[in-house]
Amino acid sequence: PSLPGVLATFKEPVPDLMPLCDTISDKEQRLRMKTLVEIMQTESEYVRDLCALVLLMKPLERIMSHKDVVGLFSNIRQISFCHMQTLKPLQQRFLTTPPEEMWSLSIGDLFLQIAQNLKMYTVYVGDQVRQTSTLQTLLQQNPSFEYFLSNTWEDISKGLSFNAFLIKPIQRACKYPLLINELLKMTGEGHGDKEALQTAGKELQEAANKINESRRKV
Repeated sequence: PSLPGVLATFKEPVPDLMPLCDTISDKEQRLRMKTLVEIMQTESEYVRDLCALVLLMKPLERIMSHKDVVGLFSNIRQISFCHMQTLKPLQQRFLTTPPEEMWSLSIGDLFLQIAQNLKMYTVYVGDQVRQTSTLQTLLQQNPSFEYFLSNTWEDISKGLSFNAFLIKPIQRACKYPLLINELLKMTGEGHGDKEALQTAGKELQEAANKINESRRKV
């Protein structure tokens, strides 16, 4: 892909469904729907940024070695692919559900899958030292990369440094338990997704704990 095409991917807006929440009169249903929409929209934004970073790898190989590209991005390609596989059905459930029924959506099964996928994040965490070292070396020894960061990257970064984008996977992984536990608070005992959400919340927390443990060892 061309660099302009990659940059456009970063800038693609995620549809805002929050206004639909205000059409729900029941307070508990409205709050649950808002949490669901937040989960879906933030996951969409996260996957968009992952995909853009993956697309960025190829153009960057024109100004840096393949070894340095791998050193910067680790296994982000695999992480991106797995999240794309769960985002598509998540978005589809919203698209095929009438607004007045969105509050009752079930997503526990998808986040059980995400919990399983978080295992590969330990590889990404383990490569953080190499990421930092590669980034510092490129900034010191590769003028083309330094130019890319100080010019092209500034246009797409939304105020975040390149390194801030690289740590997004770790930040997102640690936020999953919080999001699912918040949804659990608004999911009644009789809801069909209760058990799956409880299991997903537990497994996501366990995965986040392992990621944090790996970070401490780095």
